[in-house]
Amino acid sequence: MYYFEEHASPGVELGSYNLILMLPLKDGNDEITDIQLYPKNKVEGEDPEKELVDEDGNPLPQPSGGYNFEIGQQIHYRASFMIPNQIGDIENGVPRYSQLDFHDEVDTEGVKFEGLDRIAINGTDIPQATFLANATYTPLNTTAPWANYAGFNLSMNLTGAAGVATANYLSQYAGQTIEFFYTVSFTENTPVDRDINNEFTVTMDHDGDEEIKVNPPIDPIKTGGKKFLKVEAGSKDPLGGAEFVVIRRVGGTDYYLTAGADTMTWTAVGPNEDFATATKYTSEADGTFEVTGLQYGDYFLRETKAPGGFQKLPNDVAFTVAEGTYEGATPQEIENTTKGGTLPSTGGMGIIAFIVIGLGLMGYAIIRYRRVQFEV
Repeated sequence: MYYFEEHASPGVELGSYNLILMLPLKDGNDEITDIQLYPKNKVEGEDPEKELVDEDGNPLPQPSGGYNFEIGQQIHYRASFMIPNQIGDIENGVPRYSQLDFHDEVDTEGVKFEGLDRIAINGTDIPQATFLANATYTPLNTTAPWANYAGFNLSMNLTGAAGVATANYLSQYAGQTIEFFYTVSFTENTPVDRDINNEFTVTMDHDGDEEIKVNPPIDPIKTGGKKFLKVEAGSKDPLGGAEFVVIRRVGGTDYYLTAGADTMTWTAVGPNEDFATATKYTSEADGTFEVTGLQYGDYFLRETKAPGGFQKLPNDVAFTVAEGTYEGATPQEIENTTKGGTLPSTGGMGIIAFIVIGLGLMGYAIIRYRRVQFEV
């Protein structure tokens, strides 16, 4: 019996076991003289990693309230993994690694996969077409109604006729970090106020031993919304038929919203704007309506059409979209006044004042009339 003591190399974490071998080894009656041992050590940094980045690939700072986006906004990710050192080994004309698969997928329907933007090795972009020529690449959930899970499958062609060529191609990247930069976006079918998570999974098979590695959890992404209730001032009766546009104010300029199936467009409000291309949000018969797919922040509703028999609101209605302002939230009330108007009231004194003034004017008119008649 022989005990092998192993010393760690830089960047390698030793296993928590001893390597023991009993000699001689025989194949039937024949002694085996050529023995290859492969201690299953762990390379530091070999676990998958994932993070949200900007369009240039720089880590995205976490905003207050978590990562949140509006419909159509580009959401960029970077997923990375250290390619195994023995990826290019060939034994008896067969690659040692028979599988190296990369898979990414969100856990919620209604998210669109925009595409794999670029691939880098140790921070330097490589020709994506050449890499994908040695793999089977399948983008997931790229068309409406986005009823599945966005992401991608990418399997290196390490078996069959292409196996040796693929192993030789990958050998130049052995021990280096591969990075996938890709983009998803929200659509009109993306659930509101719900955490959306995704995982980057690497599956490998070498020497008949399958390994599955998943990135540590990262913060979820989500989109927001707001619910409203249109009512009559005073009675609180629901009002249907009111039309609104959504306004966002940036640097002193108002922009109105045009919402599509998978895009949102903000257009500067022009002089005498008729909002012909703006999306109109109309209250139902029960007074309810909602705005969804917005990034967290402050917005306004501008009434473009009042319910029949009611005055159009003279001022914008401010509202805030944040975590929890949609799912399970109490709708924000918006009141309208009838065209006939109502007398102002501040604890009842406003009405009394108007009545006193009215009676005084009527009394003055009567006295004036009688005086004129008497003089005649």
